[in-house]
Amino acid sequence: MSLSHPQSTVAVGLPGAGADAELMREIFGPAAEAEGIALIAVDPDPGAVRESYLAALDQASRGADRVLVCGLSFGAHVGAHWASAHQDQCLGVLACWPAWLGDPAGAPAAQNARETAALLREQGLAPLLDAMRAGGPGWVAERLARSWTAQWPKLPEAFEEIGRTALPTEDDLRSLRLPVALGAMSEDPFHPVAVARQWAALLPHAELVALPFAAVGEDPARLGHATFEALGRLRAKTATG
Repeated sequence: MSLSHPQSTVAVGLPGAGADAELMREIFGPAAEAEGIALIAVDPDPGAVRESYLAALDQASRGADRVLVCGLSFGAHVGAHWASAHQDQCLGVLACWPAWLGDPAGAPAAQNARETAALLREQGLAPLLDAMRAGGPGWVAERLARSWTAQWPKLPEAFEEIGRTALPTEDDLRSLRLPVALGAMSEDPFHPVAVARQWAALLPHAELVALPFAAVGEDPARLGHATFEALGRLRAKTATG
């Protein structure tokens, strides 16, 4: 389904913990291009991740009629929070791999972020990259090795910030009247489908699509296409409803 949108619409891609703009281009670039929407993929400032994302969204909104927020994990958290406060400037939200709601204290992804920060400070970057290459999925290790290296030596600061950030809140989601397409991966302990369902239950206009972990690894653009299509269905429903 084609996604109708104002001519001056830009998509802003916000990565997750330790990830980078290139991953956003892989995931959302092909679907955005098919819709004729320019994608601004954001590299985080590892010393101020949240503020760098908010600044990128604010800057994009000043130069476009509408912003389409495309967030992955922590990027989806910040993006949903921003969209709830800028609904007149926003076309909708693609929120992929949400990891928690509100207080992150007990969330596996937040705990992993804090533990990763501690290990990076204790051991340095190289041992963790070696362990990731040895024990993690190849497509994840390849991409994170690139982005972690680029964000070093401030990478521990990024993980510490992410692990303590209580966004989005329940009020953010309840008040977000825009269409929100949620993307989840099955078999992902750090971004459980149950969390995406929590978000969907609070959002007034949401659709959840879930893809197998391996399928996203084979072709990251599948996640972008699936969530763009879900957003198109949601916008069609709200237009006729």
